[in-house]
Amino acid sequence: MPDLIWIHEDFLSENHPVFKKAGTDATSVFIWDKNYFKSREYSTKRQVFLFETLCSLPFDIYEGDTLDILKKLATKDKTETLYMPETPNPVFQEIAKTLAQDISVEIIETPPFADVPMDKTYKRFFQYWKKAKKQLLKA
Repeated sequence: MPDLIWIHEDFLSENHPVFKKAGTDATSVFIWDKNYFKSREYSTKRQVFLFETLCSLPFDIYEGDTLDILKKLATKDKTETLYMPETPNPVFQEIAKTLAQDISVEIIETPPFADVPMDKTYKRFFQYWKKAKKQLLKA
């Protein structure tokens, strides 16, 4: 019974500890959820960026409602455990909580990109990047 790795937009990379934890037999998926993107008011430019990033990664991409697709995949493949990178996103957290009623869900900690104090909410990536790049470009 293969495990499933749910990749979401908060960590689009092959270098997350979730892959080591899940093992090489796990299937990695990203759900292209148009309704989610619309609810978050994602621009076409942002969606193109996400899609182009995904195309360079070895993840299966499914289109539809995230919760519905993950439930179907887990049922079809008799998944024992769904692994996912941790996320501050309350929508993704709720999906994980709902899925955990039927299967084991393991949320794997994401290593910090940079040691930037998160004592405030950054409304734009640029605000975060101004703090992070000072640290990252020193190396």
